[in-house]
Amino acid sequence: MNKTIFGKTGKNVTWLGMGGMRFEKEIPEKECIASIRYANELGINYFDTAPIYNEDRSEDIYGKAFNEMPRDQFLVATKGENEKSAKEIEKSIERSLKRLKVDQIDFYFLWCVIHPHQFEKAKMKGRSLEAIIKAKKKGLISHVGVSTHMYSEDIIKIVDSGLFEFIMIPYNALNFRAREEGLRYAKKHNLGTIVMNPLYGGVIPSFRDMVRIYSDSNNSPVEDALRFCLESPFIDVTLSGMNSREIVKENIKIAGRARKKSVKEQNRTAEMIESSHPSMCTSCNYCLSHCPEEINISSFMEIYNTYMLTGDKNSTRERYNWYTQFGPLYKSLKKAADCTQCGACEEECTQYLNIIERLEWIKDNLE
Repeated sequence: MNKTIFGKTGKNVTWLGMGGMRFEKEIPEKECIASIRYANELGINYFDTAPIYNEDRSEDIYGKAFNEMPRDQFLVATKGENEKSAKEIEKSIERSLKRLKVDQIDFYFLWCVIHPHQFEKAKMKGRSLEAIIKAKKKGLISHVGVSTHMYSEDIIKIVDSGLFEFIMIPYNALNFRAREEGLRYAKKHNLGTIVMNPLYGGVIPSFRDMVRIYSDSNNSPVEDALRFCLESPFIDVTLSGMNSREIVKENIKIAGRARKKSVKEQNRTAEMIESSHPSMCTSCNYCLSHCPEEINISSFMEIYNTYMLTGDKNSTRERYNWYTQFGPLYKSLKKAADCTQCGACEEECTQYLNIIERLEWIKDNLE
């Protein structure tokens, strides 16, 4: 299994990490535990979880697996909510340690920072980051990082805060432009870099004909999607949700075939991907600074991408609901309906998309 040094932490981590969000109730717990141990036996050492994953079962499942694994053979990452008080985070860390059956959490995230105001609040006295830093000083946490869904401009600000040793972002072949600059900036400043959602919630494998990651590839769509992240010179760990030995085995085979690209090669790959689906938004974000209404156009266009791929309003509504409840549109006061149809966004669009028409569709069908 390929490994790399994880930024400022100095830890040696595997390119492929195991995500702990896919332990659904219908899968027997013993199978989930077996898949974790199997992943470790085959070389994976980075395991990611969070307190509420899988109806608050994920940490327990990992703990039962870790109980039979050599402590020096795995690294565990878990998280603390950014809007909690310091006391609440202290209790959460204590609970995570007990459930994971470890004396120290290797990587702890200030979790799911979606809006700049959340980051500012988390830094305040008596809030979540204070407790996380205190836990590190006490030796309960080894390294501190941040998980964010914000775009490059705000990712750069987080990096510049100097508070974190690593950062995790959603990133895949459909939406990479939204956070590419931020990802590269983090890597340049020696933060460990982790990406989640490499398959775009299953969209990329399900719509291979419309989303050609490598135009001349004969690989499976899952392989192309994973390798797009695994081979990036700016990504240390690519997380994949795995809940069976079969998935573990296949993903490890894919990771074994991956080779890091040069920056020049990565740039060429990005250009080829964008040219393969010219009618979809690539989240370059050039439109954002030109909207007089300050609408988060990129997020609405990413939602519309789902409709283009699926043709299904229900699936698109699910995507819309996620963006507004947990994603970049969380607590946003601006709707697609606020568009004045001035056309400034379309003048800046590198894909020459009919943005106004798409915002109108979202207004009529989703809002």
